[in-house]
Amino acid sequence: MNLLPTGTQLGKLELLEVYQDVLGPKCFSVKNENTQRFMVYWSGDYDNGQSIKWAYIPVTKPLLASLLNKDVSFHDAFHRSDKLYLATIYTNEVGKPAKVELLNATNKHLVNLPPVDFEIDLEESFMV
Repeated sequence: MNLLPTGTQLGKLELLEVYQDVLGPKCFSVKNENTQRFMVYWSGDYDNGQSIKWAYIPVTKPLLASLLNKDVSFHDAFHRSDKLYLATIYTNEVGKPAKVELLNATNKHLVNLPPVDFEIDLEESFMV
Protein backbone atom coordinates (compact mmCIF):
# COMPACT_ATOMS: atom_id res chain seq x y z
CA MET A 1 0.00 0.00 0.00
CA ASN A 2 1.33 3.41 -0.94
CA LEU A 3 1.50 6.11 1.70
CA LEU A 4 0.62 8.94 -0.69
CA PRO A 5 -2.24 9.08 -3.19
CA THR A 6 -1.31 9.28 -6.85
CA GLY A 7 -3.26 10.61 -9.81
CA THR A 8 -5.47 12.94 -7.74
CA GLN A 9 -6.20 16.67 -7.63
CA LEU A 10 -3.49 17.06 -4.96
CA GLY A 11 -0.85 16.51 -7.64
CA LYS A 12 2.32 14.45 -7.50
CA LEU A 13 3.17 14.40 -3.80
CA GLU A 14 6.56 14.11 -2.17
CA LEU A 15 7.06 13.37 1.53
CA LEU A 16 8.96 16.18 3.28
CA GLU A 17 9.05 15.58 7.01
CA VAL A 18 7.55 13.03 9.39
CA TYR A 19 6.42 14.47 12.73
CA GLN A 20 4.88 11.40 14.34
CA ASP A 21 5.71 7.79 13.54
CA VAL A 22 3.89 5.06 15.47
CA LEU A 23 3.99 1.80 13.50
CA GLY A 24 4.28 3.98 10.42
CA PRO A 25 3.87 7.70 9.77
CA LYS A 26 0.80 9.29 11.40
CA CYS A 27 1.50 12.99 10.89
CA PHE A 28 3.73 14.43 8.18
CA SER A 29 4.12 17.16 5.59
CA VAL A 30 4.22 16.80 1.82
CA LYS A 31 4.54 19.05 -1.20
CA ASN A 32 3.40 18.67 -4.77
CA GLU A 33 5.11 19.51 -8.05
CA ASN A 34 3.81 23.09 -7.75
CA THR A 35 5.51 23.33 -4.32
CA GLN A 36 2.14 23.58 -2.59
CA ARG A 37 2.54 22.14 0.91
CA PHE A 38 0.09 20.03 2.89
CA MET A 39 -0.02 18.83 6.47
CA VAL A 40 -1.29 15.26 6.68
CA TYR A 41 -2.90 13.48 9.63
CA TRP A 42 -3.79 9.78 9.84
CA SER A 43 -7.55 9.43 10.11
CA GLY A 44 -7.49 5.67 10.57
CA ASP A 45 -7.75 2.25 9.01
CA TYR A 46 -11.12 1.44 7.44
CA ASP A 47 -12.92 -1.46 5.76
CA ASN A 48 -11.27 -4.11 7.94
CA GLY A 49 -7.82 -2.84 7.05
CA GLN A 50 -8.50 -2.62 3.31
CA SER A 51 -8.01 1.15 3.22
CA ILE A 52 -6.36 3.98 5.13
CA LYS A 53 -7.77 7.49 5.26
CA TRP A 54 -5.68 10.63 5.61
CA ALA A 55 -6.74 14.22 6.27
CA TYR A 56 -4.88 16.84 4.22
CA ILE A 57 -4.87 20.60 4.71
CA PRO A 58 -2.90 23.10 2.63
CA VAL A 59 -0.27 24.92 4.70
CA THR A 60 1.85 27.95 4.05
CA LYS A 61 5.37 28.17 5.44
CA PRO A 62 4.20 30.58 8.19
CA LEU A 63 1.35 28.25 9.22
CA LEU A 64 3.70 25.27 9.20
CA ALA A 65 6.11 27.18 11.45
CA SER A 66 3.23 28.13 13.77
CA LEU A 67 2.18 24.48 14.01
CA LEU A 68 5.69 23.28 14.72
CA ASN A 69 6.27 26.03 17.31
CA LYS A 70 2.90 25.18 18.92
CA ASP A 71 1.56 28.71 18.35
CA VAL A 72 -1.36 27.05 16.53
CA SER A 73 -2.67 23.63 17.51
CA PHE A 74 -3.04 20.84 14.99
CA HIS A 75 -6.63 20.47 16.17
CA ASP A 76 -7.44 24.11 15.33
CA ALA A 77 -5.56 24.07 12.03
CA PHE A 78 -7.44 21.02 10.74
CA HIS A 79 -10.85 21.99 12.12
CA ARG A 80 -10.66 25.57 10.82
CA SER A 81 -9.05 24.93 7.45
CA ASP A 82 -10.95 26.32 4.46
CA LYS A 83 -9.88 23.25 2.49
CA LEU A 84 -9.90 19.85 4.13
CA TYR A 85 -9.22 16.89 1.87
CA LEU A 86 -9.80 13.26 2.69
CA ALA A 87 -7.54 10.81 0.87
CA THR A 88 -8.48 7.14 0.81
CA ILE A 89 -5.73 4.73 -0.13
CA TYR A 90 -6.61 1.09 -0.77
CA THR A 91 -4.47 -1.99 -0.24
CA ASN A 92 -2.94 -3.69 -3.25
CA GLU A 93 -5.37 -6.58 -2.77
CA VAL A 94 -8.34 -4.27 -3.29
CA GLY A 95 -6.73 -2.86 -6.42
CA LYS A 96 -8.69 0.40 -6.46
CA PRO A 97 -6.98 3.71 -7.21
CA ALA A 98 -6.64 6.25 -4.41
CA LYS A 99 -9.38 8.84 -4.17
CA VAL A 100 -9.34 12.33 -2.71
CA GLU A 101 -12.42 14.35 -1.85
CA LEU A 102 -12.81 17.89 -0.60
CA LEU A 103 -14.85 17.85 2.59
CA ASN A 104 -17.27 20.52 3.72
CA ALA A 105 -19.05 21.43 6.96
CA THR A 106 -21.71 18.74 6.46
CA ASN A 107 -19.32 15.80 6.00
CA LYS A 108 -16.24 17.00 7.94
CA HIS A 109 -17.45 15.05 10.99
CA LEU A 110 -16.98 11.77 9.10
CA VAL A 111 -13.19 11.96 9.40
CA ASN A 112 -11.00 11.63 12.48
CA LEU A 113 -9.08 14.87 12.85
CA PRO A 114 -6.35 15.64 15.38
CA PRO A 115 -7.77 15.71 18.93
CA VAL A 116 -7.48 18.85 21.07
CA ASP A 117 -4.45 17.50 22.92
CA PHE A 118 -2.55 16.28 19.82
CA GLU A 119 1.05 17.52 19.78
CA ILE A 120 4.25 16.50 18.10
CA ASP A 121 7.73 16.24 19.52
CA LEU A 122 10.15 17.94 17.12
CA GLU A 123 13.01 15.89 18.55
CA GLU A 124 11.32 12.78 17.17
CA SER A 125 10.56 14.24 13.74
CA PHE A 126 12.76 13.54 10.75
CA MET A 127 13.30 14.75 7.21
CA VAL A 128 12.77 12.28 4.41
